[in-house]
Amino acid sequence: MKTRICISVIAAVFSCFAVTTHAAVMPQGDLNGNNTTDISDALRTLRIVVQLDVATTLDLFQADVAPLSNGFPAPDGQVDISDALLILRKVVQLVSWPLTDNPPARFAYVANNGSNDISVFSIDQTTGALTPGAPVAAGAAPVSVTVDPSGRFAYAANQGSDSISVYSIDQATGALTPGTAATAGTFPVSVTVDPSGRFAYAANFGSDTISVYSIDQTTGALTPGTAVVAGTAPQSVAVDPSGRFAYAANNGSEDISVYSIDQATGALTPGTPAAAGTNPQSVTVDPSGRFAYAASNGSNDISVYRIDQATGALTPGPAAAAGTNPISVTVDTSGRFAYAANQDSNDISVYGIDQTTGALTPGIPVAAGTGPSSVTTTGVIQ
Repeated sequence: MKTRICISVIAAVFSCFAVTTHAAVMPQGDLNGNNTTDISDALRTLRIVVQLDVATTLDLFQADVAPLSNGFPAPDGQVDISDALLILRKVVQLVSWPLTDNPPARFAYVANNGSNDISVFSIDQTTGALTPGAPVAAGAAPVSVTVDPSGRFAYAANQGSDSISVYSIDQATGALTPGTAATAGTFPVSVTVDPSGRFAYAANFGSDTISVYSIDQTTGALTPGTAVVAGTAPQSVAVDPSGRFAYAANNGSEDISVYSIDQATGALTPGTPAAAGTNPQSVTVDPSGRFAYAASNGSNDISVYRIDQATGALTPGPAAAAGTNPISVTVDTSGRFAYAANQDSNDISVYGIDQTTGALTPGIPVAAGTGPSSVTTTGVIQ
């Protein structure tokens, strides 16, 4: 049976809305994880190109920077000498791109299901306090909002009008300027942008499909591609850090859809679905691209998967117990810890991640507010 809940990106919510931030990201071209692009990154890329080093999935994503398009990396799906040379040119300051500056989170956005608009906030860099800006109209009943990796565009999934709202972001104020909305399937409940910022995907709860879009790198406009069949009642979509694979949590068919992503068009090719717990609500991929996790609120657990690095296929491992009604799971940016928001037990499950198998070891749950609907982290936990 199809059920629908409202997902946010804050641990405690009081109404049906979603919130996201224009957050810091790992700099494109940074392979060693020190939040800058330096000579060691250029040399590491060169060693990968000449096959002296074996690249991880994260290496392949971070090193694929060429060519530049409008001042931003436009990955072409392969790591070659052009990538090594472009990173070297960045190191000696012959070129630059915004993603390497790794700015702190400056703006936050909330999708307001009841008032059909998007709230805009600036973030105080010292205290984290939010200062409201002018809200902007969305479609009917927006339930999910996301920002592209460059921080230039925002998108909202409108479940009431079967559309995706498109906005450009003022880089000084965070204000949103609406563009032309894109048509989605029936009852879109989440929207996701891939790590390269070139493609977007929407989970259509009512039509059991995933909408596919290419993103105009100048305007942020969405051009629809061919939607692909998912399981029953897809709730969320996650893309792995390399941008090669996508996953959808299907609430009704109780499985995770697996897709490979065409690096030129963003098109999705279905693979073999993986069984999940009862009524999976969300799916996420760890920063290394080796493991995936799904929160299932019917069985009160977190499904654990190993990701085949060649095909994206999911191999299930032992599930980890969660609290009551877990509906969101996330992995911190170090890849060492995972967290689940448990809506009915009003707490956050805490897990350590085995770096070899991806297995979850439960820690002590932490109390949250009433009805926590989602959880996220910022930065690397030292």
